[in-house]
Amino acid sequence: MNYQAVIVEREAGASKMSGFHGFYSLGSIAGAGAVSLLLWLQVAPLLALLPLCALILLLLLMSHTALLPRRRTDAKPTRGTLRALTHRNVVLDCPAVFPAVPHRRRHARLVSGVYEQ
Repeated sequence: MNYQAVIVEREAGASKMSGFHGFYSLGSIAGAGAVSLLLWLQVAPLLALLPLCALILLLLLMSHTALLPRRRTDAKPTRGTLRALTHRNVVLDCPAVFPAVPHRRRHARLVSGVYEQ
């Protein structure tokens, strides 16, 4: 999604990334709501997911021809991503974002959709 949004922004000459993220969020909320409704109606989880997966596949097949192609540029590739990933603050923030608590997960049991110790 971000890749396509960058191409659209370059072609349009305007910022459109927030709109892409907004519609992605709306789709996520709609999908979660639909599955939640089906699960609330006692539909088996697999049967609740299959129609939505089929809908997503259908939408992808219908829209793939409308995606904008990548255009080649003469610009040299940058090394910005590597520098960003090795930045001191990113390295220090990783433990906060991805906490390592294997001892709790190992002893937890999944009971009715909720982890209990």
